Amino acid sequence: MCAALPCFLPFQGRSYCLRPSASLLAMESNMQILMNEEGFTTPIKKASVPLVCSYFIPECEEKLKPKVGMTSEGLKAVEEFYKSYAHHSGFGFRIGQQKKLDNELVRSKRYMCNREGFKSENGNEIIDPSVKRRKNTATRCGCDAHIFVKLCVTDTYKIESWVEHHNHSLVSPDKRNLIRSNRQVSERAKNTLYTCNKASIGTCQAYRLLQVSEGGFSNVGCTKRDLQNYYRDLKYKIRNADAQMFVSQLARKHEANPSFFYDFVVSEEGKLMYVFWADATTRKN
Repeated sequence: MCAALPCFLPFQGRSYCLRPSASLLAMESNMQILMNEEGFTTPIKKASVPLVCSYFIPECEEKLKPKVGMTSEGLKAVEEFYKSYAHHSGFGFRIGQQKKLDNELVRSKRYMCNREGFKSENGNEIIDPSVKRRKNTATRCGCDAHIFVKLCVTDTYKIESWVEHHNHSLVSPDKRNLIRSNRQVSERAKNTLYTCNKASIGTCQAYRLLQVSEGGFSNVGCTKRDLQNYYRDLKYKIRNADAQMFVSQLARKHEANPSFFYDFVVSEEGKLMYVFWADATTRKN
């Protein structure tokens, strides 16, 4: 290693001398001694010091917070209560393990933050490389926020334990509608989707129509992907009645305009084989 020399830097026609500090010279001297004794070696990285985990306490009204000893009639009421608390606090919730009695009555149950625990390592194993898999972002971080309820009287459950703090940041109020446990396809959204489908309007346009009628995306109650998934599941349920729905739509067009003509052929097994239709303009031409 070369000795530490002054460094000259030109600045607007002048030269300034920057001399190394005493601590820097001492550091170079120690490194020179070590390298002379042990030779050139790769520096050993020190073990990283674990960071102290920060805790986040939700801010909401006191009447919405669970309390140890609080009782509720039925598990449905407990679930709705903790779901409302999670929505106003800015985190998603999920249902944990439960234990039942001999008569299949639930003895105890756990409701927790959706980021509780850690993702299983077995889920990352690639069995068939040729099959494409969706990339899922890891959301589990070992959060311990939860409530634990226990049966005290017939169909009455009491909160035995409650952990309020989280080890992750909470969702801001303007983004709470995007939490998965807070999203739901409402009956209004279903009716709008069905009406748009009858008018041959796609799901994306139906979602934009909902956004305008409800006064913003935050008031729709679901995302566009939720609406698309619901429509996919709906088509899967009616897959055996799609031919009848198609013919019924043609019949409605004929009722609205008698000049509209349609005809179809059904096989011996009752399956739709051929369909022909022509509107008034086509028949006139």
